[in-house]
Amino acid sequence: GEHIDEFEKFESTSFVSRLLGFGDMKGFMDKIASVIPEDSEPEFLEKLQQGHFSMRILYEQYANIMKMGPMGQIMSMLPGVGNLMPDGADEASTNKIKQF
Repeated sequence: GEHIDEFEKFESTSFVSRLLGFGDMKGFMDKIASVIPEDSEPEFLEKLQQGHFSMRILYEQYANIMKMGPMGQIMSMLPGVGNLMPDGADEASTNKIKQF
């Protein structure tokens, strides 16, 4: 179902691209930019370049994914991946991420 927090601004090219299974990379990148704070990006990248990856960083990344919305909606934005997720699997995937 569509909830208030799941509404997106309508863009015809993005809509048609998703409808045809080509994904919506622009929308995906916009969604990522709206979730991840810009001040934490340099620190995160520096830690990755140094080879430091902790459970805390993994937890923060999962939290950012959860802020992006339902997994089905996120997956539909990726080219070639939108049709791989069966209907109704949103809740199961969200619960699995929460378990981590």
